[in-house]
Amino acid sequence: DSSLEGSVGAEEVLDLVADLEAVDPSYDDGWMYSPHLEGAWRLLYSSSPTMRRNGGLVGFPLMKSGVQTPELFMSIQTGRVQAVTFEEPVLTEGVEGEPVLVEATWKAMPNDVMQISPRRIVRGDASWEPANSQLRGEVDFDQDKAVRVMSACRPIYLDEDLLILRGQVESVIFVFERRKSYENRLANQGGPSEQ
Repeated sequence: DSSLEGSVGAEEVLDLVADLEAVDPSYDDGWMYSPHLEGAWRLLYSSSPTMRRNGGLVGFPLMKSGVQTPELFMSIQTGRVQAVTFEEPVLTEGVEGEPVLVEATWKAMPNDVMQISPRRIVRGDASWEPANSQLRGEVDFDQDKAVRVMSACRPIYLDEDLLILRGQVESVIFVFERRKSYENRLANQGGPSEQ
């Protein structure tokens, strides 16, 4: 799900993204050196068919009946430790429960790719490794694609409040807003605030 879904069409979003990509403030120095990369982000929009089909990044709704993961948060650490944590709040029949976390590392690769390597998935006291068909010797395309959908994206726009990633397929984009901006907007609208 995304806040932009339904308010504008996919072509309009891709046009807006192309306009922003042309004026990316992190382009000259490189996104990996930007002081704006580190911090907490919230997914505002994704054109990923895999995420739509799986009901989120991890695909948890495919594993459990009556479960939704309506949002995705991402926290990025820079410096010596290059870590990424994805968090999907879980709703079971409308009741909020333990979130699903994906603990990962990131590194800058050639062609400005941000390689994200998931290490483990955590929910409460349980943890497991992300699906890996090479280790299992079999392929479950939905499960294998779930977390991998963001494993090699190119940051194409980064400023203080906005991070846009382009997937391996050019039409797949992920638009993140600074989590604090989202919380401020909710507070100004009189809505509930995230912690």
